[in-house]
Amino acid sequence: MTARIFIVHDDPTFSQEARSSLEAAGHTVATYDDPMAALDALESAHQIGLLITRANFGPRRLNGIALARMVRHKRPAIRVLFTASPEYESDADGLGEFLPAPFHVDDVVEVAERLLQSSSKQER
Repeated sequence: MTARIFIVHDDPTFSQEARSSLEAAGHTVATYDDPMAALDALESAHQIGLLITRANFGPRRLNGIALARMVRHKRPAIRVLFTASPEYESDADGLGEFLPAPFHVDDVVEVAERLLQSSSKQER
């Protein structure tokens, strides 16, 4: 099953590795390092299967928790995967899956595939 995945992360190495791995698995992936630019793209995108984001982008920037809430407001069925420091896990509670750092890109792909599978089963 192919899916449209948005990665919103400010670590370019992580974003590129995750994008490459997810594209190799057959998915269409868009990457953003700015959560506000990602929000604009997410709001205008036709289909989205999964949002992968970190929890905190630093001072004066939209954080991933708020991003997920805003996207969920318009797209309640979207799956969200947070990749962040363990201290943010409670902030993400109820919004999506949480993968605490440190993690490997293979872990991200594995959780993404599981979330997309569960999404496709619910659509049937």
